[in-house]
Amino acid sequence: MSLSRWDHRIARAVDLESACPAARDLLRFYRSIAAFQNDHAAQNLDELKASIPDLRCLLERTGHPDLAACEFTPAQLDAFWQGADLDPAPEFFARVLLEPYAARVDGCPWCTRKPHAALLRPEGHGARRSLVCALCFAERPFPRVRCPACGEEEFSKLPVYTAEEFNYIRIDACETCRCYIKTIDLTKNGLAEPLVDDLATIALDLWAREQGYTKVAPNLMAL
Repeated sequence: MSLSRWDHRIARAVDLESACPAARDLLRFYRSIAAFQNDHAAQNLDELKASIPDLRCLLERTGHPDLAACEFTPAQLDAFWQGADLDPAPEFFARVLLEPYAARVDGCPWCTRKPHAALLRPEGHGARRSLVCALCFAERPFPRVRCPACGEEEFSKLPVYTAEEFNYIRIDACETCRCYIKTIDLTKNGLAEPLVDDLATIALDLWAREQGYTKVAPNLMAL
């Protein structure tokens, strides 16, 4: 029996918990969310709306009562699916519920929005860059020297920052709009899962914020 994408993410989170102790609690919380998504991966929109109370109970059990108390409604789920912006707490509900659904249907509205991460995949003697949709995880090609937030293409205005402990993930920043995106280099680590490894390297996000950069788009945990 083959593993689902959620099983792969859960396994990756387990592997990273020991390697990234600063993100251990976050990764454990994500594992509970991924297990919930795996259990609800075949649901349609109406069934997802009916599972809102189940998600609320999960958040209470995992020690997130403030998040569980969010007044999230089926109408907000519809609005988010149609492309509306929500506040962070209701957006968390919407993304948890809709990620599995969006991954198996065409027409994800997030594919036209800003991505939460970039990937470098092997191609020929180099690597090609793609941007990852934060909702359905679809990838679309994107030039390596271009800011995904403002379109800046001047090389000198697009600094790259790396950290020794995360040698396969870098911060691609832009001095024009002061935004950044994490790029995960699969030529250096083919086991990386974009969402999970993004969460595990929260230290890079904290550093980037200290430098005055803003992430192009937050991940599932609003980070």
